[in-house]
Amino acid sequence: MRDLTIRLENRPGALAEMGEALGSAGVSIEGGAFVVDGKGIAHFLFEDAVAARKALEAKGITVLLKQVSNEE
Repeated sequence: MRDLTIRLENRPGALAEMGEALGSAGVSIEGGAFVVDGKGIAHFLFEDAVAARKALEAKGITVLLKQVSNEE
């Protein structure tokens, strides 16, 4: 599993957009936890972090930690 840190907009529907982006790419969210300090910052675990990052960024969702590899 790989941990991606994802920045979401602080507005209704932002988490749903993230789920739709990942679902459309066939990427499953395995687990996660929110860290909130006035901003929507989420940590989720992905088996295929590269595919997850590409799907999120294609929808304009910021991934903060981009140094991920499925070989790590």
